[in-house]
This record gives sequence, C-alpha cells and structure tokens, in this order.
Amino acid sequence: DVLPIALNGESGSGIRYVLFNTLGEQVISETSTGASTISINVQPLAAGTYFLEISSENKTSVLKVIKN
Repeated sequence: DVLPIALNGESGSGIRYVLFNTLGEQVISETSTGASTISINVQPLAAGTYFLEISSENKTSVLKVIKN
C-alpha cells in the first residue's frame, strides 16, 4: 500500500514529512529529494488512523490518514 501526496508547487529538497499514530508516536519520517510528488509506503503499518505532517521552509500542513 502506497500513499501518494502531490506537493502542489512546494517541491524542493526542504520538504519533510512525518507520520504519527494516534498516540503521537512517530512511525515514519523522511525528507523529500526534490520531487513534486512523494509516495509513502504504508504497507507495514497496522490499520487505523494516522496524522501526516508535511513541512517546507515556509509552510506546515497536517493531514488525517485512515488506513483500512
């Protein structure tokens, strides 16, 4: 299972994403290599709710992710 995320003009080497579980524990953390789309492998994760924090130099977004 792969979660694709389009960065909508925020491409660059300064894009960092972190996936947290509902307990606030960090389960995945990566830094982008300059692509305009990132793909996050969520296959090893258990089904449930997660929060994806995407940070660039001037913006941070948090998305709710539900894995079935």
